[in-house]
Amino acid sequence: MEASGWPGRVALLLIAFCALRGAAGATVQQLSWEGCRNESKHLNQLARDFHNQTYEVMVDPENPDREDPSFPRVNCSHSCDPCSLRGGSQSCLQQIVQILHWYRDLFAWMTKAIERKEKFQNLVGVARGILQTMEALQQNLTKHGYASSGSDFESQSVHDWGWGIMLEKAAWNLISFSSIVARVFNPGNPHNHHPGAESNGLPCAQ
Repeated sequence: MEASGWPGRVALLLIAFCALRGAAGATVQQLSWEGCRNESKHLNQLARDFHNQTYEVMVDPENPDREDPSFPRVNCSHSCDPCSLRGGSQSCLQQIVQILHWYRDLFAWMTKAIERKEKFQNLVGVARGILQTMEALQQNLTKHGYASSGSDFESQSVHDWGWGIMLEKAAWNLISFSSIVARVFNPGNPHNHHPGAESNGLPCAQ
């Protein structure tokens, strides 16, 4: 009788094991969405800190040329509005991953450059923090199947007198981008956006 009970016991053990694996997988998924929320908020704060510190080493430009078309952006066609996100929009998260990759390349290049310039030493720590936070955010998005297909960032020649303007412009554009990212991940999983969140400032799908 005992021997004949073994198949049943094995089946029960397998069911329990699968249930535990499923629960663990769900927990990992949830934690990675929570990570996206925390890291996106932290990235936005670091971008603001970086922007504020640029004014310690340069005069606020009277007419800054911040609308540089070389900076990639999230726009309406990427469907980052709450309705589209609740409906499972993937184009928004894919665009975020692509832009994150671009900004990582930008800040890696800028950090390497300003490390050699005494005038900008106070910015190096924040720049490294930005890089680490973007990397962590990208890693969490990779767990959900969103990976960059590559970055088209190209470094440029910058005169010594132009670095302050370059850093300020990069920070200003990162603030704009990271603000949208923080709103996208405000509920953790973007699919959980509340129906009453339509007016939260995200670009609206056309």
